[in-house]
Amino acid sequence: MRELGRREEALTQAEAAVKIYGQLTQARPDAFKPNLAKAYGVKGQILSGLERYQEAAAAFAEGIRALADHFQKLPQPFADIMRYLYKGYLDASAKASAEPDMELLAPVIQAFKQLASAAAK
Repeated sequence: MRELGRREEALTQAEAAVKIYGQLTQARPDAFKPNLAKAYGVKGQILSGLERYQEAAAAFAEGIRALADHFQKLPQPFADIMRYLYKGYLDASAKASAEPDMELLAPVIQAFKQLASAAAK
C-alpha cells in the first residue's frame, strides 16, 4: 500500500499488524516479539512518509523496546532489524526536532559495540 502511494491505508494495516502481534506476544513473547518489533518499524516508516515524525519516533522506540531483550541476548540474529529500528528512530527524532532517549538506546549501542568487537576478532 505504501509503495502504491496509499499511505493512510498502509498505516491502517500497519496499526492492525501491531495490534495482532501485540496480542500474539502476550501469549508467546519469545516467539512473537521480533514480529511485533518489525510491525512497529513498518508503522514508523509509514508515519515518517506522512511527515508525522514525532509519532514515527514513538513507533520506532516501541519496536526497539519490543526487540531489546532478544537483541541483548542474541545480537547477531537480530542485528539487521535492530539497526533498521535504531536508524529509523534517530532519523524520525531528528526530523521531529526531539532528542533521542539515550536511556533507551544505551543498551542497544552497547550490544552493537559487542557485535563489532566480536566481528573484529
